[in-house]
Amino acid sequence: MPATQADPALDVVVRYLAAMDRCDVDAILSCFTEDVEFGHASARDLNPEATKPYLVGQDQLRAFLEKRGTVQTEHHVTGFAAIAPAPGAGIEVRPGRHFVAVGTGRKGRRISGFSVMYELGDEDRIRRCATFVDSPFYNLQLPDEFLARFDSGF
Repeated sequence: MPATQADPALDVVVRYLAAMDRCDVDAILSCFTEDVEFGHASARDLNPEATKPYLVGQDQLRAFLEKRGTVQTEHHVTGFAAIAPAPGAGIEVRPGRHFVAVGTGRKGRRISGFSVMYELGDEDRIRRCATFVDSPFYNLQLPDEFLARFDSGF
């Protein structure tokens, strides 16, 4: 994953995912505003005391990340776009502040597709974030030959 990108909106999500891969909690938190709203499928499992279906603020996000512990992951961003609402969708989107990044991820011998939908807040840090994971391979132990092709970028 490249260390920096020309677009600050892409740069922050690349830095966030690279920090996740390194299990660097402080670097992860530096990508988010203090009042972040963070949604992830495992966030509620690891933080059942959360009162909303997502985590609110860096304290809850830190607690989630610390409970998550060291999880070896590898993310590759393969697509990035600004989000614009469909006509008549009734969704309020601030131009130039809402984005989606998509890619592939690896957790041990499992490979998945992911998307991160996010809103930039102050100082080009993530204010709201929702991560979705989808994979028919998630519960399948993949053979070494397949994983080697994934690691080399197919």
